[in-house]
Amino acid sequence: MPINLLHSQGLALRLFVYSSISSVLIFTTIIMTNYFYSKDKAETQINNYVNTIISSSVNKVEAVLNAVEKIPENLVNVFEQRDFTYAEFERLLCSTLRLNSEIYGIAIAFEPYQFSKDRLYTVIYCHRKGREIILKPFGSDEDRYFYQDWYQLARELQAPQWSEPYYEERTLMSTYSVPIYRNFREGKTLIGILAVDVSLEWLSDLVLSTRVLKSGYGVLISQNGTIVTHPDKRLIMNETFFTIAESRGDRTMRAIGREMLRRESGVVRHSDIFGLDAYLYYTKIPSNNWQLLMIFPAKEMLQDITDLNFTVAALGVTGIVLLAVASILIARGITRPLISLTRTAESFGSGNLDAEIPMVQGNDEVARLAYSFASMRDSLKDYIARLTETTAAKQRIESELYIAHEIQLSMLKKIFPPFPERGELDLFAVLEPAKEVGGDFYDFFFLDEDRLFFILADVSGKGVPAALFMSVTMTLFRAKAPNHFTPDKILSEINNDLCKGNESAMFVTAFCGILNCKNGELLYANGGHIPPVIIRGDGRVDLIDLPDGLALGVLEGIDYHGSTIKLFPKDRLLCYTDGITEAMNHNKELFGSERLIDVIRSNLSSDVQDLLGKVMEEVVFFAGDVPQSDDITILCLEYKGW
Repeated sequence: MPINLLHSQGLALRLFVYSSISSVLIFTTIIMTNYFYSKDKAETQINNYVNTIISSSVNKVEAVLNAVEKIPENLVNVFEQRDFTYAEFERLLCSTLRLNSEIYGIAIAFEPYQFSKDRLYTVIYCHRKGREIILKPFGSDEDRYFYQDWYQLARELQAPQWSEPYYEERTLMSTYSVPIYRNFREGKTLIGILAVDVSLEWLSDLVLSTRVLKSGYGVLISQNGTIVTHPDKRLIMNETFFTIAESRGDRTMRAIGREMLRRESGVVRHSDIFGLDAYLYYTKIPSNNWQLLMIFPAKEMLQDITDLNFTVAALGVTGIVLLAVASILIARGITRPLISLTRTAESFGSGNLDAEIPMVQGNDEVARLAYSFASMRDSLKDYIARLTETTAAKQRIESELYIAHEIQLSMLKKIFPPFPERGELDLFAVLEPAKEVGGDFYDFFFLDEDRLFFILADVSGKGVPAALFMSVTMTLFRAKAPNHFTPDKILSEINNDLCKGNESAMFVTAFCGILNCKNGELLYANGGHIPPVIIRGDGRVDLIDLPDGLALGVLEGIDYHGSTIKLFPKDRLLCYTDGITEAMNHNKELFGSERLIDVIRSNLSSDVQDLLGKVMEEVVFFAGDVPQSDDITILCLEYKGW
């Protein structure tokens, strides 16, 4: 209401308005000042409290791990000084195990032919079984230990390493491996690995016994994000920080996980593993680079402050109401129609838009106010009716898009490794749609015992039309591929099918191939797609030569040409869509194939899953805050040899 109009009213209305507004402003200022001051103090105290708890827990863990690390490190110093017989190794290892109750088992494993020139495998493993000390045979063609993680990590990194956690006889374990070197004329040579197995039950008890505020709890994750300890035992060793983020479609959670594994410590506010708004404090354990998390609901941080301010607010609201009642009582004696209009306004506020508006005679301010109320009621009714209709339509569309998104993702293979029983290859794929649904897709399946068919494609456009065209194309590939022996024939058949009735003029670029897992021969054909990257086992990285080929669905009767390339053990083929190379940053620069190749060269030692993770990470970092404009799909195939 304008000031001059307010001054033209009677004393009762002016008293009511001025007293109410003044009370609200004063009370709001006091409450906000008190709240923010108390909030800063409380956050500082709780931060110090949580950091103290998590630092104390890390120090306890580090003390135990350091004690365990000293055992093999001291033994390695002894082993590097002189040669021991097999029996001497057995006695020394068993004696060490008896004297150190904190370790479960101890093993010394030699490089091929290092212990004896006629022995490929030489392992001495001593472990506990109840109160007994057992010497267990180990090392054969069935369990080639020098290809296992506990051995390879220490050997390749040339430094002591903690392994990822694993279960051994229903006990959560981890292995600490230390390389053993010997000085020869030709220089320093690795002769083997000394490893100790440690039960992590004590670590689980320590983390789970740590509590923060009322319902906070501790979580331990390995350096690869695997959940090692958690109040929900179903998650332990079955989920990682990233699989949970993937299942929830939470890209922020994935970014937090990557940042958390990179940094020494920090704190973020985000939903926890159960989906509740929470604070996540994390600190890295120096010995094994695992992360200790302390998680507690965000509402608990300021619960006491909020309760206190709520009480003060309730008292203030009560005081304002009493003052308003006094003003109304005074105003009633001056102008009764305003009381009736106030009651009508309260009815409107509670949702009753059919409340009767009192009739006011005359043409003064009160009468005009009554007329305005009637006009407002009619406008509100019309607005609410239109808003209800619009909201229902929007919810229906959002629901349908969500269902379409779930259906589309369900068509893709998401369990990796997809063929754990096939040791001759490894494969991993990632798809990030730019909208709820998209047009990229990948697929792979065995045509027979030896031949693996794979496809990566990009449909023109985005959204629902691209998703529908993608579903049709993917179905055609699954139906046609088993009936043809070469990729070029497959593309020709599918191109003809897509051209029929394609009035929308949509098309799809595709790269497909058939890998013979016995000899590494790869037959491939291209339908207008960007060239994949070939990563040779010796470190060479380059774009693959592609035969000419038009996008599928453009022109019927096109003959596609195939090519052949030989894959040797440890060679990889990385296929991708233009969502990678055409990712754009704030400066309108494209990510490009050169950056992609640089990222690959910087991560040659990573496995296929970690390699794709690094590529996605670099693309996200390059784009920054620029929204994703196109679907992103990557597929990496590694041939390990028959």
